Amino acid sequence: DGFWGFAMELVGGPPLDVWVADAPPEARAARITDALLQLTEAVEFLHRSRVLHLDLKPANVLVRLDGRIAVLDFGLAQPVRDGESVRSGVCGTPGYIPPEGWLSGERSEAADWFAVGSILYGLLAGFRAFPGDSVEAIRHATLHSRPAAPAVPGADHLVHLAMALLDPDPLTRAGAGEIRAALGVQAVRPDAEDAFVGRTGELAVLRAAWA
Repeated sequence: DGFWGFAMELVGGPPLDVWVADAPPEARAARITDALLQLTEAVEFLHRSRVLHLDLKPANVLVRLDGRIAVLDFGLAQPVRDGESVRSGVCGTPGYIPPEGWLSGERSEAADWFAVGSILYGLLAGFRAFPGDSVEAIRHATLHSRPAAPAVPGADHLVHLAMALLDPDPLTRAGAGEIRAALGVQAVRPDAEDAFVGRTGELAVLRAAWA
């Protein structure tokens, strides 16, 4: 019809932190556990597909009405080879960027797990792991301090997990294996037919149209 359009799935539901906060206090730990497991599966799938998200945060994780989560906003996502890292520069949302992201801009899968840890910490504590009223203040907190473990009755395993995911050293930082061990859930066997549907073809069409 003479015009270009871009269509995306409409995900009806609140951001992850709002969904957890709206639950009765006695139900929050169960909601956090369920969402964490789903988020872990989503991040594992991305990494199996050799993609780093690099901007995981509550606003980019919506919860559908049936309780299923949807990970959004792949604007900063980068392809990566197995076991390697990408040099993306400083990008992402302050408070969810790992120390190595601020220092060298070099990211590996561990960067996404740091962001998962920051999300988990916020869900448990009710506030961010690295607060600050400016980008520089958040950067300084991320590089020079460790957040105190929040006191959450009945959720010690989740608190311990959040702190392990926020390990400043990407080589010793927790990841999917530690999350599954803490939750007592086995790893999902990859489906050989699963494939991450990226945007390479669409971007090629757009570039050709503007050439």
